[in-house]
Amino acid sequence: MFKFNAVRASALAIAMAGSTVPHHAVLADEEDTAPSQAPMVLNPLVVTATGFAVPKDDLGNSVSVITKQEIEEQHFRTLPEALRTVPGMAVVQSGPIGTQTSVFTRGGNSNQTLILLNGRPIGDPSTPNGQIDLAGIPLANVDRIEVVRGPGASIYGSQAQAGVINIITSRGEGPTKVMGEAEFGTQNTFNQTANVSGAAQNIGYDVTFNHLRSSGFNITPERFRPPGTSSESDGFRDYNGSVALDATLAEGLTGQAYFGIVNTRLDLDTSPDDPNAEQKTLNYFIDASLAGEYYDGVWRPTLAFGFSDFDRRTTNEPDANSTTIVDTKQTGNRIDVDLRNDFYIGNHSIVTLGGNVERESFNQTGFSDFSGFVISDDSDASRMLYAGYLQHRFSYEEWFSLTSNVRGNIVEDSGNAVTFSVTPLVRVQQTGTTFHGSVGTGFQAPSLFELFGFSPTSFDTAFRGNPNLDPERNFSWEVGARQDFFGGDLGIGATYFNNNFKDAIVTVFDTSFNSTTVNIQDIKAQGVETFIETTPFETLYFRIDYTFTDSELQDDDPTTPRQALRRPKHQINAVAAYDVTDYFQLAANLLTVAGRQDIGLFGGFVDPKPYTIVNASANFQVLENLEAYVQVNNLTNTQYEPAVGFAGPGAQGIFGVRARF
Repeated sequence: MFKFNAVRASALAIAMAGSTVPHHAVLADEEDTAPSQAPMVLNPLVVTATGFAVPKDDLGNSVSVITKQEIEEQHFRTLPEALRTVPGMAVVQSGPIGTQTSVFTRGGNSNQTLILLNGRPIGDPSTPNGQIDLAGIPLANVDRIEVVRGPGASIYGSQAQAGVINIITSRGEGPTKVMGEAEFGTQNTFNQTANVSGAAQNIGYDVTFNHLRSSGFNITPERFRPPGTSSESDGFRDYNGSVALDATLAEGLTGQAYFGIVNTRLDLDTSPDDPNAEQKTLNYFIDASLAGEYYDGVWRPTLAFGFSDFDRRTTNEPDANSTTIVDTKQTGNRIDVDLRNDFYIGNHSIVTLGGNVERESFNQTGFSDFSGFVISDDSDASRMLYAGYLQHRFSYEEWFSLTSNVRGNIVEDSGNAVTFSVTPLVRVQQTGTTFHGSVGTGFQAPSLFELFGFSPTSFDTAFRGNPNLDPERNFSWEVGARQDFFGGDLGIGATYFNNNFKDAIVTVFDTSFNSTTVNIQDIKAQGVETFIETTPFETLYFRIDYTFTDSELQDDDPTTPRQALRRPKHQINAVAAYDVTDYFQLAANLLTVAGRQDIGLFGGFVDPKPYTIVNASANFQVLENLEAYVQVNNLTNTQYEPAVGFAGPGAQGIFGVRARF
């Protein structure tokens, strides 16, 4: 049952692949027809890099795919856990499961990576920088995650400066299948999932419910806790569910619809060891599409709709450790409609012509009282974004492909932008060598809070947004190569990348302590992603990635460190999987992070210590329909801080069972 599953999944997790597809689209790959003893999937179809299914080995982009198989066998529960396996991507989570999580791709800022759900953007307009908190995105209903490193703005618009993460949910097909899973572990962890999927009468369905609960641990490191206070854990609770439907509506016409809801409660520390601060969220996600195929498949139009809604409330009452009072509420929603037309011209060309309309809005109310210093929230704004795009993909035989695209963006209350990208690939089949690269531009519209936010204080000062902000911009290029040996049993590769982020938005203060946002910061980031992967035996797979990133800030503030914060210079990702028998499998992954700079808890800049985290698991096929597994996270109980002032999780054990019928 487990034979080579982790091998194939791990190979997909960090191999170069990629894309974004309408939820209803059927993706097939060589695994579907390969014999069961094949050690890995060599050429899966992916969609985020172009918008339609393309074999990953025919893409010039740097792309990673994390499959449902890997999510299950590596026992990832949330999106941050899965993304930590991706090279070139630094994931920073400020505490236990469920706490605020940011991702820094190839040296860019945390809001310069676009998050998609089934190809539709789900950034949170209610946050200061417009980025969704990745910690609250569950994986119970996810079929795969596709990650494109490098600018994707010429396809997806704003925020896709450093990369794109596309979360593609599961779809139903075939006879009805039922899956149930339960996990129990340290930190009072309890995780349950139920899923029913299948197809009947040309209608596919997938229904998922998940509940995750953990008491967590103390977010505040021991050295920052008030003397004499008892340690308190910061827990997390998440209820989430989804329904996905797809159907053949007529000859050449298919449709799909997806509805998801996420309800969470998280313990916070607004001050060290705060026992009663908490945050509650209620988020909705809806997407739907109609896809046609006409004139013998020459014209393939897709009309897609997306809606996301975010409701977040943070509260705190005075206690023995703090007099802070907090009661704030943020709401935001996003609606977008996209019409794209793919024209398949001959055997070598695909031309895409499309347009997009988007509306986003946010509202922020409430107050925070820090011992008499009161900050009020009084912000309310909305805007429209419009875009048109053109793409051409040319491929010849199996040795050459070239994808080129351009997009024009009109942003209400902000500057407009034209972005482009060109991604070539050349394969030398005789030597097993592949050369790939890309060059392109990105842009990012200022967030609604950066433009129109208003937060006055009780000391007659205020934060006021700047309606005259310009978009942030990026020029990026990369070039790389992969060499395969022994029919693919051994592969090595390297990619050099270079990003130039211009006019990044930062908050500044005047002499009276009023603040606003301005375009004054540039970031230059360059580095190398390298890997080696091998299948030395039929039952063993191993891969290691090393990423070097040099990310420097460029502005007029002499107190600003040259190195961009929380972006490590050195990162190692490794994974190994060994099939002991057909029914017993071992797997492990490793993450090493070094060369960071951060802001100290009491000000100034510090260089946090490097750290290495090792996770290991053992999977058992108990019965034909019953699997059991044991997992240990942070096997060596390493004490570390992903962000200064926020403790990382220590050793954690999990036991789980999964039944399928």
